Amino acid sequence: MTKKIEQKMIKEIIDSIDVGIFMIDPETHVIVEANSYLSELTNRPLEDIVGRVCHNFICPAEEGKCPITDLGKPISKDECIVLDKKGDEIPVYKTVKNVFVDNKEYLLESFVDLRDYKESEDLLLKAYNSITEMEKKEHSLREYKKVMDSTDDLIVILDHDYRMTMVNDAFAHERRQQRSEIIGKTIVDVLGNDTFQATKKYIDEALNGKTTEFEMPYRYQFSNVGRK
Repeated sequence: MTKKIEQKMIKEIIDSIDVGIFMIDPETHVIVEANSYLSELTNRPLEDIVGRVCHNFICPAEEGKCPITDLGKPISKDECIVLDKKGDEIPVYKTVKNVFVDNKEYLLESFVDLRDYKESEDLLLKAYNSITEMEKKEHSLREYKKVMDSTDDLIVILDHDYRMTMVNDAFAHERRQQRSEIIGKTIVDVLGNDTFQATKKYIDEALNGKTTEFEMPYRYQFSNVGRK
């Protein structure tokens, strides 16, 4: 097998894998070789990649600030970014190694696209934060219900449709009903239209964020004693 055929086979193999590969002259930082995956990932034709200096092109580092050749960072595996044709950052996991071709040293860089991984990571983080926030709200709600249930006063929480979204034990006990039989029903359903019309003005003020106080007679359903 001639050297020319061998190089062609190697090139075909490199172009067939879904890993970005390019080789850099460490003295000039000129890209001397790149594979098709790098071209597709960065949306640049190969002829626009090979022969270009990597600074602010494929690599975001400025000239004189190469992490490996200028700043002395050990050659290793690391998470970093590459730039596409528009200058947008693409998160990648990159490996850099020293290689020698015809007795000359080069930096061989290979990387894997992390965008799908990052999207999944962001979704998982958002899901975790949502669950954590829900747990906090549920804890606060449980504590609030404890306070509500610790009093003999009748407490009802309404939404803007005048539906009861929460009642305390005292209210449910007075109505001789389970909470589940009350929650979701309107004031008219539970207390009647007369009570609703008498309190609607004050309820609307409260629903609009105003603190309001009022008194009205209320006769307990299962008691002969009228209370306010």
